[in-house]
Amino acid sequence: MKRIDIPSSDGVTVAALDLGSNAFHLLVARVDDNGRMVIQERVSRYARLGQKTLVEGRIGDEAFGEALRTIGQLRGLALPHRPEIWRCIATSAVREAENGAEFVASVRAELGLNVRVVSESEESRLIYQAVASGLDNLIDRMVVVDVGGGSTGITLGDSRYAVMSSSLRVGALRLRDQWDLGDPPAPPMVSLMADWVRVAVGRVANHFCDAGFASVVFTSGSALALARIIGQRLPSVGQVAHYFLPLDRLRAFESDVVGMSVEDRLHHEVLVEGGRAEYIVEACIIIRTIMELLGIDGALVSTMALRDGLAMDAAQAYRRGSAVLDASELNLISQSWS
Repeated sequence: MKRIDIPSSDGVTVAALDLGSNAFHLLVARVDDNGRMVIQERVSRYARLGQKTLVEGRIGDEAFGEALRTIGQLRGLALPHRPEIWRCIATSAVREAENGAEFVASVRAELGLNVRVVSESEESRLIYQAVASGLDNLIDRMVVVDVGGGSTGITLGDSRYAVMSSSLRVGALRLRDQWDLGDPPAPPMVSLMADWVRVAVGRVANHFCDAGFASVVFTSGSALALARIIGQRLPSVGQVAHYFLPLDRLRAFESDVVGMSVEDRLHHEVLVEGGRAEYIVEACIIIRTIMELLGIDGALVSTMALRDGLAMDAAQAYRRGSAVLDASELNLISQSWS
């Protein structure tokens, strides 16, 4: 390991890459010494890493190859910004795959990037940090719910830090691959899935209700897509956009999409992004059920997510003098400066 000293008087440029179960998310930002971020690149790519992986326990050859190509594309988008710090993390799909270590090794060998497979608690911490920062650390006793492809994380914290979290293997992609709802979905199967989600999440939701909270904030591509379709955009906090997603509109929208085939849903521009047309019913069921269990009639939806927390965390570590880069990261930096 080698430490490189880069002047930090005007901040540091961080490239943060989140390898999710359904999509990969890149953020390149200049982070100043006060933690404020200026976004230089923010892009997501549909990768399907968790397709069948979350059920079969192994990253298939097709998903493996597509993931490497997608990471290469995102790496290419980041390089012109000359990041001083690179961070790349993987979540549930790689965490659960029997060939996850092989995937991590391939990314390093072929693309020169170190992938860190984060724990569920670390994932929750980074997401909470991002969401709280996006609200200017103004909300105390906040529950943050991240509905991903492979899992759902529920975290309670104060205005800055997470204090209690739970991760459940209840994700939109996972449910799609575990259940055959039909196309269009059969209402009895939809009801059965909703009952199953209620049982799977119920005990955890009760713990958070007992602990008490002031606000609930959802984050994830699915929650954001729903908020853009049926929610209300709120005044930005700083440069961060937020929405309000009402439970009654969510119930009505869920009823509508249950009556549609996947092909019908593809006519909706927002659902085409990230392949969400294929699993929006499952996402609706998860989000709606959690709202009901928490006893709320709607929730905020934040545009801040895991990649934002990762970038903030890396910049904070750098300012503390603990940003240590290994050889592969140094190679990438030299390439970006050449």
